[in-house]
Amino acid sequence: MNPSKPRKQYTPEFKAQAIELLAIGRPVAELAEELCVSANLLYSLKSISQSSRVGSEGGRAVGEGAREPVEIGDESPVTPDEIVLEGRTICVLSQTDSVKDRLAGYIHWATRANFDQAILICRRQRERVDLAYVKRWCANEGGADAYAELARSLEENERASGEEALRKNR
Repeated sequence: MNPSKPRKQYTPEFKAQAIELLAIGRPVAELAEELCVSANLLYSLKSISQSSRVGSEGGRAVGEGAREPVEIGDESPVTPDEIVLEGRTICVLSQTDSVKDRLAGYIHWATRANFDQAILICRRQRERVDLAYVKRWCANEGGADAYAELARSLEENERASGEEALRKNR
């Protein structure tokens, strides 16, 4: 944190209004711009609101088996796939949703590690990732540039792999 610049404080009323607007389905990116705040702040408020709501409604607390809707960027709810393993049901994201989740971190927080993870998923699970859907999702998240970068990286990887295969066959 920059010591010369004080941290901005928001009133409880402002936070409650933001949470209410998020609860009715307003997209985070749009609302952040309208309220002149970071999307990060809104995601934090939303997370805090959801976890306190679960605990106050007499339900199980987060981490004790409570199932909450999964969100990826502004997309909510995302329905995870269910896998039965050794008699237990495990909820997992599809490969496409996993790529979107990693790209959300890159788009909203510029986290390069998330982008690199999205690339790895695409490289290893290419046939299971719906890149056309990821492209549309990125555009809706305001991350068309992130998708273009992903597509370039995957193209470069394929080109390099093809060249390597040609060298091995000589």
